[in-house]
Amino acid sequence: MRFAFIFLYLFSNIILFGQQKLQSPDDFLGYNLGSQYTFHYRLVDYANHVAATMPNNVKIIQYGKTNEDRPLILVAISSNENMANLEEIRMDNLKRVGFENGTPKKNIAIVWLSCSVHGNEPAGSESSMKTIYELVNPSNNESKKWLNNTVVLIDISVNPDGYSRYTNWFKQTSHNIPNNSPESREHQEPWPRGRVNHYYFDLNRDWAWLSQTESRQRVAIYKQWMPHVVADIHEMGYNEPYYFAPAAQPYHQYITAWQREFQFNVGKNNAKYFDTNGWLYFSREIFDLFYPSYGDTYPTYNGAIGMTYEQGGIRGGISITMENEDILTLLDRVNHHHSASMSTIDISSQNADKLCSNFSKYYDQAKNNPQGQYKTYIIKNSNSPNKIKSICKLLDAHKIKYGSSKSSSTITGFDYIEGKEVTTPLKENDLIISAYQPMSVLTQVLFDPENIINDTLTYDITAWGLPYAFGLEAIATKQRINVDKPFEFAQYEINNNIIKPYAYVAEWKSTDNVRFLSDLAKKGIKSKVAEDAFTIDGKQYPSGSLVITRADNKSFGDNLDLQINQLAKDNNQLIYKVKTGFSDNGRDIGSTHTRLVDMPKIALVWDEDCDENAFGHIWSYLEQTINYPVSVIHTKQLNANILAKYSTVILPNGYYAFDSSLLDRLKSWISNGGKLIALENAISQFEDKPGFNVTRYANKKDKEDHDSLKESYENRLTPYKCLERCSVSDGNPGAIIKNNVDNSHPLGFGLPTHYFSLKTNSVIFGYLKDTWNVIRTEGEPKVIGFVGKHIKDQLKNVSTAAVQQMGRGQIVYLTDSPLFRGFWYQGELLFANALFMVK
Repeated sequence: MRFAFIFLYLFSNIILFGQQKLQSPDDFLGYNLGSQYTFHYRLVDYANHVAATMPNNVKIIQYGKTNEDRPLILVAISSNENMANLEEIRMDNLKRVGFENGTPKKNIAIVWLSCSVHGNEPAGSESSMKTIYELVNPSNNESKKWLNNTVVLIDISVNPDGYSRYTNWFKQTSHNIPNNSPESREHQEPWPRGRVNHYYFDLNRDWAWLSQTESRQRVAIYKQWMPHVVADIHEMGYNEPYYFAPAAQPYHQYITAWQREFQFNVGKNNAKYFDTNGWLYFSREIFDLFYPSYGDTYPTYNGAIGMTYEQGGIRGGISITMENEDILTLLDRVNHHHSASMSTIDISSQNADKLCSNFSKYYDQAKNNPQGQYKTYIIKNSNSPNKIKSICKLLDAHKIKYGSSKSSSTITGFDYIEGKEVTTPLKENDLIISAYQPMSVLTQVLFDPENIINDTLTYDITAWGLPYAFGLEAIATKQRINVDKPFEFAQYEINNNIIKPYAYVAEWKSTDNVRFLSDLAKKGIKSKVAEDAFTIDGKQYPSGSLVITRADNKSFGDNLDLQINQLAKDNNQLIYKVKTGFSDNGRDIGSTHTRLVDMPKIALVWDEDCDENAFGHIWSYLEQTINYPVSVIHTKQLNANILAKYSTVILPNGYYAFDSSLLDRLKSWISNGGKLIALENAISQFEDKPGFNVTRYANKKDKEDHDSLKESYENRLTPYKCLERCSVSDGNPGAIIKNNVDNSHPLGFGLPTHYFSLKTNSVIFGYLKDTWNVIRTEGEPKVIGFVGKHIKDQLKNVSTAAVQQMGRGQIVYLTDSPLFRGFWYQGELLFANALFMVK
């Protein structure tokens, strides 16, 4: 009996010892939350700890990894019953959307918290630990009640690589005793900041474009849940009070009355929480709901209540002295975010039935009675098959449905290229995207030719239509056109009738074509480019076509055909086999005007005055999009010996301060055959400098006209209260400009006769003298979106992309980034021309 008692005692203690006890963040981390920054892996460790100790309430969902191999995780939290039925709840919600068939059984609200998409705004991620703990804290009766009808999904670190860059730097730099002085080193984050991801992209601008791996994986898991409420948790300048919903104007016209109403409900509830603590806050200012690629607008266009929360704290370190001489601590920032998060879950739980029913109504309307005037968008099959595949890949990621029609007809609609209503044939193989589908609103937001903006004080770009971005022949029509069969993609075909062709000819119209060229070069296969159009065996090939001859690649022998065909297949590259070099029309393949493509050795320049986003757009394009090698060089390294190693130097957007000696070195290097590509404000370095043909105005009259616009008698009486609003006359948040293209120049190869540039700056130059102004406006251009009056008045007869010959080398001037945020697809070909074709 005594032995049995001892055994039972020991067994009980083993069981108790084996069960982990739920720890608070302070206990688990070994320091008080807010006293230091937490390494990313410890954020993940804490989430795993809570999931291990509370398995009936918490589940970890790893949905991907970053470029630097850090995990991307969601923490799912709810009641015992809901967690036992989590998959059923998820599927129920997809039935509301229309992604699944059937009728939902229960109304369970789904709340999604996105923490610290900008890595140097770390208080959101820090606060996530406290929020996770309080939601499952056994002594918190309020949270138990909320979780009975609510599932909470917390993305604890939206940008782990940027978060780690910032927190690691801070730990290495900071003092043991926190220094509150704003000028102290620990408050002066170096370039590149933790705001951006590995490739220096702003992930808060990438939800719609999906250029980055984090975004692609996140949207994939988002579409599996389709939450009802989303709070995107940020920080801003450390002197600012807390910001929460409702959002500022402009609201996009497709945002529903219910979405607007519930923003106010959340704001009032947050205010109640903050009022209790005497914390300052504001709403309805600065942060609007318009641009579709934010962490609040993207959920909004997916039917959710999407909101931005902003806590003062950037550059705040662990503590910092504010303008009012108060000390703002990391703990303050954590507590404010935690309170706003709990308030959001609270009000969502109170309104779970309303959230679910209005979510269902949203998607019922989307499928049966879409809001906008345009009901169908048609992508003409005459477009490059690669472009069509690329846009469909994006549509697939967003679960936007498309197809084609079984019959041909005639339709009336808005022609994106012509900028007006036209009557045009609809063909059976045209790509059709109907607004009558679950993703109706997102479709219309992304495809409408122009967005109605009710307030020009907006936070970001005002135009983004995908047909413009992709350079597509497309129509938007008010007619409903049924999609009654799947779209049939052009199939990759190899003409096997010619066994060993004289040459292969490949088109040059898309990024896939550029990647094909890059892959050929990596294999050592030499390519040529046809500077003029030619015809062989009755088929016409346009200027810019790639030509791969057997004569230029003798070392490959019989293996050449296998290599080319495999690379073409890998890159969806349509290639043509020709059995002769003798043309029916135009120059023969052996002509010197069909020249070798020099594959450049590229230096991408940076310094602390370089725009990190613009730098990242180029870096990502080279490494991720076309898989091409690049060296990253600081401006201080640009001596003659370093320059001599490279054939191409790229200057991203930035406000550089080159002295005369560096300018002379660059001129010497260019004159000896180098190619300089300068983008946006980097061009200003060369304005009115000897040897560079960059002048702001084409003539004296243009300068006088511009000066008269800037100074008018009436402007001297502008009321002070109008200062902010009047400033938009000189601003350009981002608009689309229609340009004409000289396709005979290598910079214009493969482009249509028009090019829609996305202008996000005020870099404007008249036609440059003694320079090829390849892409330019002629007269007053078509403008889509908002541009300040004083900027718009200057857009007549300006150069958008130009090439200056300097000795044996060239300078390519690109006033508007062709790689903006990785989504301006047509610009990718323009940039490839600058790299590979201009000579």
